[in-house]
Amino acid sequence: MRRVAGLGSVALLLVCLLAQGDERLFDEQGYRIAWLRSPTPETVEGARTLSVKQLEHLLHSEPTALLLDVLPLTWMGIWVETEPHHSLPGAVWLPNVGRAELNPLWDGYLDQNLERLTGGDKRHPLIVFCRADCWYSWNAVRRLVRRGYSDIYWYRLGTDGWLEAGHRLTDIDPEPMLERSEYSIEEK
Repeated sequence: MRRVAGLGSVALLLVCLLAQGDERLFDEQGYRIAWLRSPTPETVEGARTLSVKQLEHLLHSEPTALLLDVLPLTWMGIWVETEPHHSLPGAVWLPNVGRAELNPLWDGYLDQNLERLTGGDKRHPLIVFCRADCWYSWNAVRRLVRRGYSDIYWYRLGTDGWLEAGHRLTDIDPEPMLERSEYSIEEK
């Protein structure tokens, strides 16, 4: 009887694994759409991957790189924070811009904030991060590359790696959402 129960467990495991195998991980444009908190690759095309030491050095260079935290956050006409978000000191939090598909609202939110923060300079150094094993930052880097930004760094260890290296994190609020009329809502 134990052997039959054991075979049933193995069969159930195989069904679960096959079902997962059918799930698409990437959309047609190459953005990650599933299992967004799972191990990430070492690199992302168009960006330089940073270690903790490299990030420390870059933060003290000129021009000062812009730290972009892209951890998602629930939006229901207002930001819905259930707990404070802790990020790297000096970072700007642009939630939801690392999602695979951006509707016109999030597209406008990203473009308007990048324009404001970089002064329209697509060569301004940008450091994109989230948490360790977070595909949102990987997606955001791909999106910035496609928008013509040329000095992009990916800190794939994110807030987890920063804290683990003995550095402090600080409370951060998301950049405000402007009225919809202030964003370009044309479909791209």
